[in-house]
Amino acid sequence: MDEPDYALALAFWSLLAEERAEFAGGRALAHSSVPYLLANAAWFAQPERLGPEDLEEVAAWCEARALPPAVVVPSARAPTSLLRTHGFAPELRFAFRTARNTGGSNLVEQVGWTGMGYAGALLAAHYGQPDLAAAIGQDLSRVLQTGRGQPGSGVRAFLSYRDAPVGTMLSLGDEHILAAPLLVDPDGSLEGRLALEAALQGQTARLLTVSPAGEPSPTALARWSRARAGS
Repeated sequence: MDEPDYALALAFWSLLAEERAEFAGGRALAHSSVPYLLANAAWFAQPERLGPEDLEEVAAWCEARALPPAVVVPSARAPTSLLRTHGFAPELRFAFRTARNTGGSNLVEQVGWTGMGYAGALLAAHYGQPDLAAAIGQDLSRVLQTGRGQPGSGVRAFLSYRDAPVGTMLSLGDEHILAAPLLVDPDGSLEGRLALEAALQGQTARLLTVSPAGEPSPTALARWSRARAGS
C-alpha cells in the first residue's frame, strides 16, 4: 500500500479507536466494545523491523483489553515466518482502489454528526451486526466532531436516499487523495460523489475494499491475528 493510502487509513481508524498506544515503529488501536477490525490492531508501516519481543508486547497490550492480538501490515512486506511462528495467521486484506463515476441514481447529500444514527444502522446491517447500530452511530458522531483537526479536508459523511437512507460513506482527505474508508453503496451513487468531489479538488478518489487474505499484494494491507491466550 502506498504511504499516503496507509497514512489516511491509519488516521481514520485512529479517530475511530477509543484507545491508542505508540510502539516502536507502530501504533496500537483498541475499541473493545465494537469489533472494528482495523481499530482493534497494532499498525506497523515497516513490519520487516518487527522482532519476537515486539509481537509479544502487542499481544500483551491486546490481551490486557480482552482483545485477540492482531497486527496490520503492508501485505507484501509481512514477516510471514515470524508471524506464523508466534501463532498469527492472515485474516483479511484491505486495499484502496480508484473510485469511478458509476452513474448511480440515488440522491446523495453531505450530512453532519446528527445523521450518524442512520449511518450506524446501515453499516451494522451491512456487516450483519444490527445490534451494534447505536454504538457505531455514536462512534461516527464522535469522529465527525473531532476529525476536523486531521490532515487535509477532515472527515465528512454522506447518505444516499431512495425513500429513506440506503447508503452511507465517510471520507477523509489530504492534499492529493480523497479516500472513503467506510462505504455502503447499493447503486454506486456514493462512489460517484466521491469521484466528483475529488475531481473538483484536484485529488485522486480512493475506496477501501476488503477481501480474503489470499496472496501478498504490493498495494494492500493485511490483518494478521491469533487467538487470545486461554481461549
